[in-house]
Amino acid sequence: MASVFLIIGIAGAPQSFAATTTLSMAVRQTPSATESLLTMYGTLKPNKSGTTVKIQVDMGGKWTTYRRMAEDTMTRVIDVGQLERRPCGTESLHVRGWIARDDAAMPSEDWLRVYGSDVPMVRAVCAEQANWSQPMHERLPYPLGVVAHAARHEMARSVDDVLARRTRSLLLDAKAAFDSADAVAAILAKELGRDSAWAAKDAEAFRQIAKGYQLV
Repeated sequence: MASVFLIIGIAGAPQSFAATTTLSMAVRQTPSATESLLTMYGTLKPNKSGTTVKIQVDMGGKWTTYRRMAEDTMTRVIDVGQLERRPCGTESLHVRGWIARDDAAMPSEDWLRVYGSDVPMVRAVCAEQANWSQPMHERLPYPLGVVAHAARHEMARSVDDVLARRTRSLLLDAKAAFDSADAVAAILAKELGRDSAWAAKDAEAFRQIAKGYQLV
């Protein structure tokens, strides 16, 4: 899920100045092949001599955010330590599962595309049990085998992990996700070595969360 981070710096002004100052901004989008960036230019009213405004907005998911934070940190370390400057190599670094969008191996199903090069592994897990190739719910695109895959390879440890984060079931159809909780919990319990009491409790905990996402 995308995140927006806004950093506003006002240099050369006391704290009380910020409270009585209005800020007008213009936005220019500067997308790159790997990250979407927005540059915002600001002016202060009333203007104050010696005051500058720097505004930066990063738009992206967790990987984009963490990578930029790491690059900024290393740049600062290099400056402070007076080390040799080298180009950052992480902007085009491929994460697990990367595959080119036009690669013939890229699946056509939207739900499966997010796994990239891990698609064969996901499909293999879904083929382990007869019913794991069946959808969690008729209104959701994800097969039950995704639950086992999430537990084994994506550190899913709760029904909420599976239905809200490893898949987008909760956001796609909250009622369908609500109805899928018991089936998901049963597979998750088996994968994690939990008992039926744990499964029932975790499924109910998720249902309480899912209630807040339902319109009626």
